[in-house]
Amino acid sequence: MTEPPIRAVTAANFQELVLGNSRRGLVLVDFWSPRAGPSLRQVEMLSRVARELAGRFLLATLNVDEESALARRIGVHSIPTCKFYRNGEVVETLHGVQAMADYRAAIEARLGRRPAPALRGALSDWQAGDREQAIRRLADAAMEHPEDLQIPLSLAKLLVQDGRRADAHALLTAIPPAARAQVPEIGRLLAHLDLLAAAEEEGPTEGGEPEAIYRQAARLVVKDRLPEAAGRLLELHRKAPGFRQGAPRAAILALLDLLPADDPQARSLRAGLFADSH
Repeated sequence: MTEPPIRAVTAANFQELVLGNSRRGLVLVDFWSPRAGPSLRQVEMLSRVARELAGRFLLATLNVDEESALARRIGVHSIPTCKFYRNGEVVETLHGVQAMADYRAAIEARLGRRPAPALRGALSDWQAGDREQAIRRLADAAMEHPEDLQIPLSLAKLLVQDGRRADAHALLTAIPPAARAQVPEIGRLLAHLDLLAAAEEEGPTEGGEPEAIYRQAARLVVKDRLPEAAGRLLELHRKAPGFRQGAPRAAILALLDLLPADDPQARSLRAGLFADSH
């Protein structure tokens, strides 16, 4: 699979590269800085989607350190930011790092791509109240199309909503780790399920032992005290990064999906994870 072209946006080429091309198709502009780790994660995920969609949109990057005046003129005041251009205008803006599935869904929506028939049918069944039929439909589709990891992910989400968390966990852990890594949302859902299971474990939640800290964080999640839970998990990640095969870090990434991108605690957590990875 060939690499998608990624063009650098400057004040000199913005009119032609972004606005001109947006009149012929979708253009995504990734606003980034080499000083910000999340920026690098965003362009990596956008590049993966560009490869998956075989160049159906133009991906461009704008270094806000080098083109600060242009970034301010466009209205970009925080990074990473991603703007979608169509017909010479911004049609959508994403602030902060998103889940891989969210990038893909936003791009596909702008491209007019429809979900697979099995996913559409299962959604219709679910909305009509036939939960078992929806689950059966996705289970059959997962067997027929093992290469489409969105199907087991969607099935796991339905199982969770149906109160069958253990079945959802078993389904996702059956996916080989290398395949799971292709869809980060799978890892985040697994991390969330692990937290919910830990919240029900017996044992102390006080003290400095890793198990106690993890259980305390899990119970804070159940109480919807997400910033406190994430703070405890970051403490555990720094103290014992290998605990439960990296469960603290995975859980923090899962919780970041639930916190607003501009939440101060979310920014602090991202900064903490980035600093600890260097």
